[in-house]
Amino acid sequence: MKKRIKRKFKEKINKRIKKKLKINKSKIKKSIILSLSRGIPKEIIKIIFLYLSKNEQSNLKKISKRFYNLFCKTIVHSLYFKESLKVKKFNFNSLILKYNQRNIKKIIFRGNITIEEIEIILKYFTQIETINLQYCNRTLKEKHFLEIFKFGNNLKKINISDCENITNNGIKYLKLLTNLQYLSISYCYKITDIGISYLKLLTNLQHFNIRGCYTITDNGIENLKLLTKLQYLDIRYCNISDNGLYYLKSLTSLQHLEFSNCYKITDIGISYLQSLTNLKYLNISRCGDITDNGIEYLKLLTNLQHLNITGCLNISDIGIEYLQSLTTLQHINISHCHNITDIGLKYLQLLTNLQHLDISDCYNIGDNGISYLKLLTNLQHLNISKCKKITDNVIKYLKLLTNLQHLNIGYYNMVTDNGIEYLKLLINSQCLDVDCFSNIIGCNH
Repeated sequence: MKKRIKRKFKEKINKRIKKKLKINKSKIKKSIILSLSRGIPKEIIKIIFLYLSKNEQSNLKKISKRFYNLFCKTIVHSLYFKESLKVKKFNFNSLILKYNQRNIKKIIFRGNITIEEIEIILKYFTQIETINLQYCNRTLKEKHFLEIFKFGNNLKKINISDCENITNNGIKYLKLLTNLQYLSISYCYKITDIGISYLKLLTNLQHFNIRGCYTITDNGIENLKLLTKLQYLDIRYCNISDNGLYYLKSLTSLQHLEFSNCYKITDIGISYLQSLTNLKYLNISRCGDITDNGIEYLKLLTNLQHLNITGCLNISDIGIEYLQSLTTLQHINISHCHNITDIGLKYLQLLTNLQHLDISDCYNIGDNGISYLKLLTNLQHLNISKCKKITDNVIKYLKLLTNLQHLNIGYYNMVTDNGIEYLKLLINSQCLDVDCFSNIIGCNH
């Protein structure tokens, strides 16, 4: 009898202990999740919700009011269909009854969803403004486009990036969507100049991405000159030359322009950008024929905030001097520009709004060049990796950049163990995030 009583007593105690442990574990998990979520932007949390199961979503939204509000907004304003196996489990009748009365604005399709399923959804959710069909290249055919877009009177945003089966015949149905404001067909490499010609009537278009469509030439770009409301244009890796940029002269509303890796573009092409005075973001990286003369044409772009000239090997200190008048610049990337020296950094002193500077692999820049950066008190991100002439002395100049948050000092330089010790102190005093040598405590590598 005594043994039985002892066993029962032990069992009761164990049960109580387990209950307390479970409560403590849940509290610990909750506190960890809350502490992690405080620094995460809303947009990232919304994306995380989309990848969670229903049970995981319901559990997560109970943790805090912030999660609950974000969860409701994500579900109300967007429907997310994942892999084909999960799509087939959906009962479309119950789905329509559940969401039909809500103000659904956005649908994201993923995986091998069928055209029948797309048609049913678009037929009942008539207020849809955004459709994302990215990567739906296995089942999405050209003949399906007409069926999809005949319900798209309210469509304002379409993303069909990476749909490799789409050709000019599929694109032509987009010309019916006169309210379209956002279109991304990046890496649809079967689309040619003929396909782009169908889009010239989309005069309300503000955002256009044809990155990676390497069969598009100057003739295709000519069709864009009527799209005067364009604010964002990405033509990276397209087969265009100076003539292509000439057709962009009339797009005076442009704020964001990228044409990196367009090897045929020269200084003449850059001269055509002078009329685009509203530009805030310009990426001309790896256009190897652009020289200092081309950079001089940028002086009139007084609203420019972000400039990327990575890998433009013919740009030297003279080209950097022309940037002095662009006092609104906040982000400059001149990495892999081997002709830029310490003198070039001297010309950046007047750009006091600069927050991000990348001079990595500019191997002719040394300590003297870094010393000129001391006036850039708003600088938050600095990349000086592969600057071979940098020594221990560079640390004392970095101390003066009190707002610096991230430093990449990299490798292939002349920093010794003494410099490493100074850098450790800098990390501790300024809470600096540093990418550098693997033997420095606190450095990421």
